[in-house]
Amino acid sequence: TAVIWFNRTHSPLHIVFKGGDQVEIACAEPKHFVLQPDGNFQSDEIPFGGTASLCFIEKGEYKYDVIGTGAVGYSYERKKIGHGTIIIK
Repeated sequence: TAVIWFNRTHSPLHIVFKGGDQVEIACAEPKHFVLQPDGNFQSDEIPFGGTASLCFIEKGEYKYDVIGTGAVGYSYERKKIGHGTIIIK
């Protein structure tokens, strides 16, 4: 099952899988997702108007957070702005 995220916010986003099952195997060439040193996939920065996609192979419940990056004074801060669960049966 392929899932596509589209960034409609005004700041870059990251998709971070937390809790539940972890994505350890994906179809060839996930877009804007990279395999982390711990063996799980997380997204690169998804710019405004950009997309990221990941193809799930294994059954499970995959919980993720949507992390936004916004300006705070003279620096940038990352904070959770959403979450979701992908259920593959």
